[in-house]
Amino acid sequence: MIGEIRDPETARIAVQAALTGHMVISTVHTNTALAAIPRLLDLGIEDYLLADVMRGVAGQRLIRRLCDDCARPSTPAEASAHEQTIPAHLHGAVAREQARWMEPVGCAKCGHSGFRGRLGVYELAPMSSALIAGMRASADEDQLTAAARAEGFLSFADDAFLKARRGQTALSEVYRIAGAGQ
Repeated sequence: MIGEIRDPETARIAVQAALTGHMVISTVHTNTALAAIPRLLDLGIEDYLLADVMRGVAGQRLIRRLCDDCARPSTPAEASAHEQTIPAHLHGAVAREQARWMEPVGCAKCGHSGFRGRLGVYELAPMSSALIAGMRASADEDQLTAAARAEGFLSFADDAFLKARRGQTALSEVYRIAGAGQ
């Protein structure tokens, strides 16, 4: 395990370890999981080496969880716009799942914030032939994201939206997470 890859030397060490059969797990500070690919290329890792050793990228963030004691049902008008951006393979599952929109209110148990606790939101992109092709073509983050979305990738905003749709968080949290690099 390498704590963080932030310079060319550490990146080279990580790749060399992976090439010799070691599983390497590390962090690269980027706004999205897929931004790690161009970042590692910028650190001087050759695309063919990175394609050979990388198995996937993951990202995680925290959003606020609605307080179970005071959250109340809502019907946010702006939710339908984001509904249209859900990847096609999820439309069936999302449509079958009854939306349970909630909004924060505030009570003594949550310090009158409307939120209590946190939820993880995640991005996970296993390496695929489309991502490897993008990597070899020096694709930028947006191009890599488009390729991954075509294969079912969910962004932080998508995952947060699904959690808001289930009543676990507020739509305002989706906007907060979407504004940070989406």
